[in-house]
Amino acid sequence: MMGNCNGVALIGGADYQAFVLAATEVASQQGLRKNKLRKLLFYGQTAWLKEQAADVLSARGIDAGSQRSVCSLARKVAGKNDAIGRYLELE
Repeated sequence: MMGNCNGVALIGGADYQAFVLAATEVASQQGLRKNKLRKLLFYGQTAWLKEQAADVLSARGIDAGSQRSVCSLARKVAGKNDAIGRYLELE
């Protein structure tokens, strides 16, 4: 979803670092540890993160390889109190 869907942006702006800082603030409101998440997002295993994203999308019946399906979901949930949507905003 990062930069690939028209009308949808990541919270914090287009810069990945700004997104990570904003996203970990949101996650900390759910009781997760900010510093641990930041370390994972900045230095984590890219393959593992992609696998996790594919699993989350698959659980919703979305094929991670289908940009059309992924973007449709992103526009539907952006800015809402949703596990994915809280990290996105409509442009």
